[in-house]
Amino acid sequence: MRPTVSVIATTYNWPQALDRVLDGLARQTCALKEVVIADDGSGPETLAVIDAWRPRLPFPLVHARQEDLGFRAARARNLAASQASGDYLIYLDGDGLVFPGFVEGHMRHAEPGWFTVGRRCYLRRWLSQPVLEKKLSPHAWPKTAFFPLALLGGSNRPFQLLPVPMSEARRRNKAREWNKAQTCNLGVWRGDLLRVGGFDESYEGYGLEDTDFVVRLIRAGVLRKTLEHADPVLHIWHPRRKTGDDNRKLLDAIMANTSTQPAKSLFLEEAS
Repeated sequence: MRPTVSVIATTYNWPQALDRVLDGLARQTCALKEVVIADDGSGPETLAVIDAWRPRLPFPLVHARQEDLGFRAARARNLAASQASGDYLIYLDGDGLVFPGFVEGHMRHAEPGWFTVGRRCYLRRWLSQPVLEKKLSPHAWPKTAFFPLALLGGSNRPFQLLPVPMSEARRRNKAREWNKAQTCNLGVWRGDLLRVGGFDESYEGYGLEDTDFVVRLIRAGVLRKTLEHADPVLHIWHPRRKTGDDNRKLLDAIMANTSTQPAKSLFLEEAS
């Protein structure tokens, strides 16, 4: 029996980008149980986008919003996961546009004991602007059409758009590597997420909460499968953020401590 899938998309006060993300999810070739918006405290403009999309989607759209008390992405993701009902959870950022085969690519390679990690291609600023302002959908274009645009500077990593065959052995060759595994494009079994306690809500401010999560998955025996050349996410341009020093200290501490103590989340304790 095919597992059910929930997509969890994190957002904060960027309704134009969320609109394009939902446009991509609406086009998926693989049936979804639901999409859950992990909202870190957005205002009414974001709610308006969600309400506008809800009747147009072939799946339920759940709005899991927490109070705006600063950057608390880890807590927002746990809140969303507690409201998700799928067997397999795919994490996506609220600025990541997905091709129609995005979810199918994750499910094609999902297997017990493994989590899936895809790639992302960064759209350049000159292309991101009309995507947002004119509601363009480059994620809906044939890849054969988008590839030349990427080669001409529309995005980085243009060759990720090509369906290069990869053996299962090669997809597993980074099984215990945590580096560059991020929640902009990551799939995990719900049971494995609950097993490690979800995301550590001690991480506040930007960065590294997803690295911490991946490290704990690997230490718990859940291994990484790489989804190279399998529908990368198109990342809308925005200024780069700086990782907070407190988050770096938290990650340094878990790296120095090899225990597999799960993170604590009231939401996920109740969900399990």
